[in-house]
Amino acid sequence: MELDNNILSVIEPTIRPTEIELQGGNEEDGGDKATKSFGADIPRILINGYLFEETDLMSFRLSIGINKKYPTVSVTLKDSQNLFDLDQYPRDGDVITVYINSKNTDTFKSIHMDFNITSLSSPTVGLPNASKEYSFSGTCKVPGLFSEDCVLYEENTSLGHLEKIATDLELGLATNIDTTDDSQIRIRPYETTLEYIRNVVNSSYVNENSFQTFYIDQYYNINFVELNRIFNSENVSIESMQDSFSSLAKSYSEETGSEDNDNIESKLFLTNNLQFDKTSNKISQFALKNNSSKVSLLNGYRRVLQMWDDLEETNPFEWEKERLVEFDVESFTSDNMRDVEEPLKGRRGETEYDNHTKYKWIGRMQDTNIGGNVHLNHKYSILNNWQNLQELDKMKLIVELDSFNPSLYMCQKIPVMMFIYDEKKSSVITAKEEALANKGVKVEDKAFQAELDEEPLENPIRQDDFTTGHYIIGGIEYIYSDGDQAITQRLTLLRREWPTRANNL
Repeated sequence: MELDNNILSVIEPTIRPTEIELQGGNEEDGGDKATKSFGADIPRILINGYLFEETDLMSFRLSIGINKKYPTVSVTLKDSQNLFDLDQYPRDGDVITVYINSKNTDTFKSIHMDFNITSLSSPTVGLPNASKEYSFSGTCKVPGLFSEDCVLYEENTSLGHLEKIATDLELGLATNIDTTDDSQIRIRPYETTLEYIRNVVNSSYVNENSFQTFYIDQYYNINFVELNRIFNSENVSIESMQDSFSSLAKSYSEETGSEDNDNIESKLFLTNNLQFDKTSNKISQFALKNNSSKVSLLNGYRRVLQMWDDLEETNPFEWEKERLVEFDVESFTSDNMRDVEEPLKGRRGETEYDNHTKYKWIGRMQDTNIGGNVHLNHKYSILNNWQNLQELDKMKLIVELDSFNPSLYMCQKIPVMMFIYDEKKSSVITAKEEALANKGVKVEDKAFQAELDEEPLENPIRQDDFTTGHYIIGGIEYIYSDGDQAITQRLTLLRREWPTRANNL
């Protein structure tokens, strides 16, 4: 089964968050028009049966990501009714219930989750006119996720064991992996369920061209994802971009008097093009985050894996020497890398890339006949998965959208088209292209420019070659602040190869 860029549900979650009773019906049965707008523009917050008003929400942030592993939330609320501290004030075990309406429930799921309250800041003591504001932080509530236990899991693959643990936790399982080649008995020696999941995934092996990660998403699914497959999946053209829906920002829909503002047929891409203002395709702000040198200095450009291998066939007179095994582990590059791109692996013309190597002793690979109990690629997988995930932390594009886009999900490959509206910057791009062409680089090998020249979008002066391209979504934040018209979305976008700099050639 060819999954590539599609992360499909294998098991549906059975866990159920605290129900929110709505005027006109609950969120499960559709309800009236007022019900359908509930939580669409402003997240709704329920704590111990106390439903805060929309106007009570001062700030909100729901975060998920590859590095976070499970959803977290931070909320600041004011108690306009001044009733919250009578009986609903949280005790041990109480939760924050969050509801965000997808606006298009026929196509996209709404977000409905319970969060364990991990911190709470109450109104200031001693000030008679102090604002009744409460600040909460929380982690998604999954009973048993942080519990420790000692369990022996009968021989199975990492995928099979994750299916078992997802079922036990009443979580769903979503993946782009059809099978893994890592069958073994697995032992959970008094560690938390989360740590066990982490260890299973860290040592998982699909094939020699794969690396895996996991995270729990905002719909109660464990996502077990092979990332190299997604990076190597086809980079779509403008014509072949996935069909989806876009929505208009609330302020714009009110201005135009549009009632059906959430079901606008659109292609699935992100852009700062002014033509897409006030839509959920539009990037309102963006910034680059660079950790390249830090990551490279800590991890090297490659690692030499060292281990004692009992499985190695040896000359009986040189068995000690031959069973001490070393081999290189280096992060992957994409099969579809364009001529104008290069990986973040050192500066051209310098030798540090060849020389900056780290070594990692990972212990003994034991023959099952003498007590070994791991799959053949167990040691390699731990280092390979880790090395490739570290590579993704080198440089990221952080973007904020004009409005919440429910079409977007974690580890999705998404086309991003960025444009420059400054004449001076445009002339710099022209000069760069000329310099690259003079050095033999195919400057016409761009992500989208050729197609844009044939079917130009309105307004753009030039394509921003550096930030335009195909990215994988590595983090999603749903953000709201008092005074905003609606929920906004902040994305962390990951990319392994970036455009070549002319003066480095």
